[in-house]
Amino acid sequence: MESNHDHLLRREISYPLNDGDLNLNGTPSIERRGVIDSVAEYAMLTNIMPSFPGQTIPPLNPKEVEWLLKEKHHGSASPEFDADVERLKAGEPLAYVIGWIPFLDCKIDVTLHPMIPRPETEYWLERAINELRAKNLPTLRLADTFSGSGCIGVALLKHLPNATVDISEYDPKLTEQIRMNVRLNNIDETRAKVWAGDALEGLTGTYDAIFANPPYIDPKAIPEMDASVINYEPHLSLFAGEHGLDYIKLIINEGGKFLNEGGSFYIECDAHQREWITELMTGTPWRYEFWNDQYGQIRYLILRK
Repeated sequence: MESNHDHLLRREISYPLNDGDLNLNGTPSIERRGVIDSVAEYAMLTNIMPSFPGQTIPPLNPKEVEWLLKEKHHGSASPEFDADVERLKAGEPLAYVIGWIPFLDCKIDVTLHPMIPRPETEYWLERAINELRAKNLPTLRLADTFSGSGCIGVALLKHLPNATVDISEYDPKLTEQIRMNVRLNNIDETRAKVWAGDALEGLTGTYDAIFANPPYIDPKAIPEMDASVINYEPHLSLFAGEHGLDYIKLIINEGGKFLNEGGSFYIECDAHQREWITELMTGTPWRYEFWNDQYGQIRYLILRK
């Protein structure tokens, strides 16, 4: 039986592979808002030893090798291809080895090692895009916060030609990753404003909709996590204090002032957080709902103004 965190700890990526879950991983952590910022620190505090390099790596998936050969090496085996296979054997995620990942008809470069886009995010974003289309507004002013690779903002720009998107990300190096992905998908760069800012920092005025895929794992879940996640995934994008709720609380408390009347705040969360989130909503002016992901699990919180 899967734990509540399994969709985060062992997420599938959306290359067109036919079977098997693919592990997604991350880069060394960066301290953020006082959250425990390293696996070693957590182990020292709790006397629990989580996963580190050298632990058993899952067997090499032949579909990954096939896709690597096709997409990066154009069907030609070479010493460079052999070296990339060794990276896969060591547990590095396919997206990092290839350097990009498809996401909602966009090509998302991940060479600067942002959090790798997930199919669960792709699923709710498509639904949100359809909601925005149905409004039939002449223009849309949108924001993508906690952006990472920029996958959400880029997909919004591609599928909503009447939209401009303000895109923010805490890690300054990833602002260039976001700009790379805007250019890679042939989007007019004047439609995207990109900056380094934490959470809601830097948002100006009001928006028709705001999107957030914030960190939402409790650091206490580290011992449950797959070794490849700990070894490669940017911890900055994963952890958010007690119950993983630090940023969701912030959005509930402060997000409303950035929305137009009738606007929506789309937030990715975890199924096990529903009860805590419902308690946080008590006494707020928000109308809200939860959406399920493609696997039937609650994964998204939608706040309506």
